[in-house]
Amino acid sequence: EPTEVAKVEPEPQPPRIKAGGLMGLAHHDLARVMGVPGFKRVDDPAALWQYRGARCILDVYLYADGPVYRVTHLEFRRTATAGKGNPGDAPMEDKEAERCFSTLVPRTTEKRG
Repeated sequence: EPTEVAKVEPEPQPPRIKAGGLMGLAHHDLARVMGVPGFKRVDDPAALWQYRGARCILDVYLYADGPVYRVTHLEFRRTATAGKGNPGDAPMEDKEAERCFSTLVPRTTEKRG
C-alpha cells in the first residue's frame, strides 16, 4: 500500500543584504534592491521612500549628493495592525527590524549572486 509523503516547502532564505547594507546607496541602486517604493516624497535636498509590509514599514531617508540621492537614515516601524501591545509607529529593535526587512526585500533580489 503506497504511503503519501507530505510536500515540505523549503524555509525561505534570509536576504543576502542586511538593512544596514542600504546605507549610502544611490537612489537608483536602492530601487534595484528594494523595488519601487509604495510612497515617495521629495523635499529638496531630502527625500523619503517608504516600503510597507503587512506588519511593518520601512522609511528610507535620502539626501541629495550632487545629481543623486543617497540613503542617509533608515527607520523601521510597526504597522497599526501588528498586534496588541505593539502600537503602530513604534520603533523596532534591531532583530525585529531585520525580520521586517526580510519581508520587504523582493524575493528576486535574494537569488542574485
